[in-house]
Amino acid sequence: MAGIGFELKRLFRRKGLFATMRAYGYAGIVCTGPMLLGVLLQVGILVLCGLWGVGRGNQDLL
Repeated sequence: MAGIGFELKRLFRRKGLFATMRAYGYAGIVCTGPMLLGVLLQVGILVLCGLWGVGRGNQDLL
């Protein structure tokens, strides 16, 4: 993860509106990516539980 920080520093050094927007966009993707992956995996598990007939109470425990 340290390499990502160095690359973001390099992007933030550039001047201009487009360069700044690009740097903030990359930073947002890097920060929210793991969270979105976790949410998608949780939804996938719940869908599989629904297909296999797991009770709603047990799904809520997940």
